[in-house]
Amino acid sequence: MAAPVNTFLTFAAVGNREDLTNKIYNIAPVDVPFSTMLDSTKASATLHEWQTQALAPAAQNAQIEGDDVTFGAATPTQRVQNRT
Repeated sequence: MAAPVNTFLTFAAVGNREDLTNKIYNIAPVDVPFSTMLDSTKASATLHEWQTQALAPAAQNAQIEGDDVTFGAATPTQRVQNRT
């Protein structure tokens, strides 16, 4: 059976649970006061990893009430790391 167009398939996900934070960050060149106010996370291993995901601009998120839903292409999160 074929998957519907632009759906996110779970086997494309990245994020095995070693030392991975429970937050997904939007890394974009905009002001992020909420993320700036968040506490830091303590690394419990020498290899610390987290996930980032780009979000669609707010103007592209508009939907006419009662209109048929159309899905944009979903992209998996990006897994980045840092060694302490």
